[in-house]
Amino acid sequence: KHISHLRIPTVFGGVFPTFAPELCLAYDEVDMVCVGEGEKMFVELCDRMEQRRDYSDLENLWLKKEGRIIRNPLGPPTNIDENPVLDFSLFDESRFYRPMQGRVWRMFPVETHRGCPYRCTYCNSPSQSDMYAENTGARYFRKKSFAAIRKDILYYRDVLKAEAFYFWADTLLAYKDKEFDAFIEMYSDIKLPFWCQAFPELIDEERIQRLIDVGLFRVGSGVEHGNEDFRRRILKRKVKNSTMVEKFRILNKLGIPFSVNNIIGFPTETRELAMNTVEINRHIEADSYNAYSYSPFHGTPLRKMAEEMGYCEPSMIA
Repeated sequence: KHISHLRIPTVFGGVFPTFAPELCLAYDEVDMVCVGEGEKMFVELCDRMEQRRDYSDLENLWLKKEGRIIRNPLGPPTNIDENPVLDFSLFDESRFYRPMQGRVWRMFPVETHRGCPYRCTYCNSPSQSDMYAENTGARYFRKKSFAAIRKDILYYRDVLKAEAFYFWADTLLAYKDKEFDAFIEMYSDIKLPFWCQAFPELIDEERIQRLIDVGLFRVGSGVEHGNEDFRRRILKRKVKNSTMVEKFRILNKLGIPFSVNNIIGFPTETRELAMNTVEINRHIEADSYNAYSYSPFHGTPLRKMAEEMGYCEPSMIA
C-alpha cells in the first residue's frame, strides 16, 4: 500500500539496491538507497536527521531531491573491527532459534570474513570487489580480527545465552595457516558447537579435525554444477569433480555431517548438463542435498548473460 502521504523517509539497503539503485528509486515509496556498505552512512544519516541537517551529500547515499537523483560517490569499505556487537533486542526471541540435525538450537551468526576471495559468477562478491576497487582502490574482501570475533562470541554466549554459532563466511577455510592457528586458539575455550561453510577444494583433513576438536558439528558446501567444463567456463569454478568427491570423503571419514548445494537452470544449461549435476551428487555421501533454481540477481556477472540472452529484462527485479 502506498504510504508516501505519511512523509516517512524510506531508505533501501543491501545487494539489490547497491546494483540496481535507479530501479529502486523509480518507486514512489523509496526516497533513498544505500549503495555499498551502510554502517557509517546510516549512523550519519540518522544523526543529521535528528539534528535537522542536510544529508544529501553523504557517501554511499543516492536520493531523490527536487525531481532529480543525487548520486553520491562510494566511500571506503567499513572497518569491520570497529562495528559494535549486533543489537538483537530488536528481534523477537523466536528468531534466535534454528532447527538443525534433529534439534532446535539457540544459534547466533558470527561474522569472520566479509566478501569472498573467489569469483563465482552466480554470486555478488565479484561485483562488490570490482566496485570498491574501481571507486575507492580498496579491497572488499576482509578478515575480522580474532579479538573482535571473540568479543562478539563472548557476548552471544554469556549475555544472549547462545547454544551454538554459525560462522558467517562464504568459506571459513580461507584463512592462511597462521591465521587458522590463531582462530583455533581463539575458540579453544569457548566450548560451544558451531557450523560453517567451506568450498570443497579447501577441505583438509588436519584442519577439519582441529575444528572438530573445538566444536565443529556441521559443514555446508557448494557443488553448484556437475559438469567440469561448464562449471569452469560459465561459473568460474575451476575445481575438478574428482577433487570434490575426494574432499567430501574426508568429512565422511571424520564423521561430520554436511550438506551440498546445487543450482539448476543456468543460462546455456541443457538437460544433459543438468543431469551431470544429478550424477555427481550420486557420488557424494552428504546427509542433505539442496537444489535451487538459478535466479538472475542484480550484481552477479551471470545477470548480464541472462539479460543478453533475453531471459530477463534489465528492469526485472531479482
